[in-house]
Amino acid sequence: MTGDKVQAKEYMVRFDGVTLYRFAVPNIKDETTGEWAEPKFMIKQDQTGLLYDVAIDVKDKGYTYTETDIPIEEDTDSEQAQKAAAFDYLTGRSDANE
Repeated sequence: MTGDKVQAKEYMVRFDGVTLYRFAVPNIKDETTGEWAEPKFMIKQDQTGLLYDVAIDVKDKGYTYTETDIPIEEDTDSEQAQKAAAFDYLTGRSDANE
């Protein structure tokens, strides 16, 4: 079920200067279009055992991820909405005041 460690790639710098890193399999960005490759397999967060298709973490947070052989299934609309909300929160685009 597990494979190699997933290597972090710089994803973006938030409005407040915090660097975010992306973890996925594959974790590559097209140089021409700037688009990230669609992940093919789930990744497992080593600290919690939780599975993700893509993880975005703050630099130096300490989370690590390992490849799995579990294919990613197509998202439902509600899953897509949850992911969009999480992305907005991480990137500071949400209206949450925390």
